[in-house]
Amino acid sequence: MSGSNALNWGILPSDPSNPLAAGVPTPADAWTANAQAYNDFVARERASGIAAGTIDPTTGWPTQAGYLDAARQFSGALIGGTAAPGSGSTQIAGTVPMYQKAIQYLKGIAPNATSVLDYGAGLGLGADAMRGVLGDQATVHTLEPDPSRWQSGVAPTYTDNSQINRQYDLITNTNVLNVLPQSMRDEVVQDIGAKLAPGGKALITTRGWSGDVANTKNAAPGPEPNSVYVQRSGGPVFQRGFTTGELQGYVGGVLGDGYSVAPAPFGKAGILVTRDAASASPAISSLPVRPASDSVPDVINAHLTFGRDL
Repeated sequence: MSGSNALNWGILPSDPSNPLAAGVPTPADAWTANAQAYNDFVARERASGIAAGTIDPTTGWPTQAGYLDAARQFSGALIGGTAAPGSGSTQIAGTVPMYQKAIQYLKGIAPNATSVLDYGAGLGLGADAMRGVLGDQATVHTLEPDPSRWQSGVAPTYTDNSQINRQYDLITNTNVLNVLPQSMRDEVVQDIGAKLAPGGKALITTRGWSGDVANTKNAAPGPEPNSVYVQRSGGPVFQRGFTTGELQGYVGGVLGDGYSVAPAPFGKAGILVTRDAASASPAISSLPVRPASDSVPDVINAHLTFGRDL
């Protein structure tokens, strides 16, 4: 593989002459912001890429696997169920009081709820906080695809959304959507809606833009309005700030009929989703977490952990 091809990896995904690059979430500006890590990656690929199957030995172009490998490391996305390096490093333990207040709020408006899912549970401490409040009133389950820094004494209930084969009365999803590019964000919202029982309620929060994500240091502009790529030790991480009104309109639009969405007094932006009690309860199914072909899918488990702040 020639040096020119190697050093053009940050540009190739937008080059129409290489159809394999289409749709791969590997923005050149994010790689530029992490130049040293990118150069190290290029050196490794040049040394072992052909043997690893990430470089076509005839053309010298990165293969589809090569683009996927690069996307995992530099796009801040989770592809094929594998977390981007360093993604768990932004999980924090300072959210216990928020979870305590959140479950009190939810139980106050849904006193008969007996099942809770923390969708994107981070360190697991928020779920522990909710268990402490609920006692034997309800069962708290967790979904966390990257439990490498798990601190709860109770193991994650699920480490892949495809393992979830039931619906829940209450779902919490705190500061997860703001780290997802839109297509992946859409899929997570859809999956939360599917996992919510008829009559159930979901509390969703995100980071804000003004005075929050907009003030982030070591950041490059992102692909959406009010979004950035934040440089982390493992590579750039996507962040998108919302207002409560924006979040309400966005989630309502994705979920459509059968759900109502209202503001909630939590986080920089917070909403309460209610599934209509008369809503049909479809068979549980999950969006794919592995590529079904050589194409690059928008994967449901994209997160959930690659840039969490909560």
